[in-house]
Amino acid sequence: MKQWTERDVTARSGIVKLDRLVTDMGYIWRPTANSDVGMDGEIELVEDRAATAKIIKAQVKSGASYFRKEDQRSFEFHASIDDVKYWLAANNPVLIVVYHPERDLLYAVHVQGYALAHAEIARTGVFKFDKAETTLLAEHGHKLRSIVFSDGAPARLEISAKRREKLRSNLLPVIENIEFLYSLPTTCREKQEVRLLLGSGPKPPFIVRENRIWTPSYLPSEDCALRVACETSEEVRVTPSIEWMEDNSRELWLVELLNSCLQKHCARLGLIYDRKHKRFYCMPRDGKEWWFTYPSIQNTARRRPAFQSISRSTGEIRFWIHQSVRLKFERLGPHWFLKVIPGYVFTHDGERFLASGEVGRVATGKKSRERNLVVLRHLLFWREFLSPSDGVITIFPGSQKLIVSKDYADCLTEFGIEGDGLDLTPTVTEEDDLSIDELFDGDQEQV
Repeated sequence: MKQWTERDVTARSGIVKLDRLVTDMGYIWRPTANSDVGMDGEIELVEDRAATAKIIKAQVKSGASYFRKEDQRSFEFHASIDDVKYWLAANNPVLIVVYHPERDLLYAVHVQGYALAHAEIARTGVFKFDKAETTLLAEHGHKLRSIVFSDGAPARLEISAKRREKLRSNLLPVIENIEFLYSLPTTCREKQEVRLLLGSGPKPPFIVRENRIWTPSYLPSEDCALRVACETSEEVRVTPSIEWMEDNSRELWLVELLNSCLQKHCARLGLIYDRKHKRFYCMPRDGKEWWFTYPSIQNTARRRPAFQSISRSTGEIRFWIHQSVRLKFERLGPHWFLKVIPGYVFTHDGERFLASGEVGRVATGKKSRERNLVVLRHLLFWREFLSPSDGVITIFPGSQKLIVSKDYADCLTEFGIEGDGLDLTPTVTEEDDLSIDELFDGDQEQV
């Protein structure tokens, strides 16, 4: 059962306080739909009852643990370097707002303005809050206005029709799809019944629909393992897959069948399928962590698909961390794609999952720090893991094939942002950047 903890209440209380305060200023507060990653919301300034489209982004941190080295005049707030870089890269002013629940007080610092006076913030992540200057009250609307309208306001990035940008997706195009589906009647009503009949032998991909077994495997062959669960007195029915694509309900059957082929492919690669969360994850080898080497961004990289988290203070093993991925086939218009959604799995021993409460904080903390370049590396890792050698991913290698490209679908926009770009040239030989320890050791355990 999911629980609403005291930590959740504290985190929410700071956002509620800021919402009320901004409203009292006469401004507009807009919460971010998904506050787990990025900003918690934005403030739009209002002039003479008219919205101005002048936006200030806000990140709210709630809890007494954020008040470091506090005295009557000041306190320190410690942010991660990744967070500071993220805030400074924004094309809007950013407020870091710290809430003390016992005092019911908000303190706010304009990140870009602070960085101009304290260049070291980019490497230390330490903000020093002067309480007299940073306390945020309803009568301080002019402070927010000065951030946007003063001469020192950060320049906004400009949209340009002269610049075209490449947008990369997490979709791998299907090059060759299954052309035919073979079927025979069956007395089995569920897939599990068929699996029991197959025993420990090979299990080709299949689904059970309309009292028939459907498969891309060549069912007319006497060697097809699925025949043991079929009524073989009838002639095998051959159905072009395009007929299913033209029927909305049967198209879902085809997706299920393609995903069944995918599960077989991933099993051959040694991936474990977590049916509850519909994800695949990597296992240790002989109880040990291991490395996977693959071509990445202009260089060869390596990553540990499964490794241990070790406590800095005790040297003991906390748990296992596994690279994971959600994979599923989707159709967009006439085209088919394999969608790739990378993630992490945390287990005690490779099989027993940690409780959601144990990993929620660290997983959310990690994912919130992953920017475009890191996500791109995840995607490159998984396309190579799914096909370590070939130039394509051959998921169903039978007489008919299911083949997926290793080049993610992309497109060029008709416009771009001047001065905004991502440099893909730096070489990174080791892409295992999951910083578990910093999220488990110290006060960062407080949300």
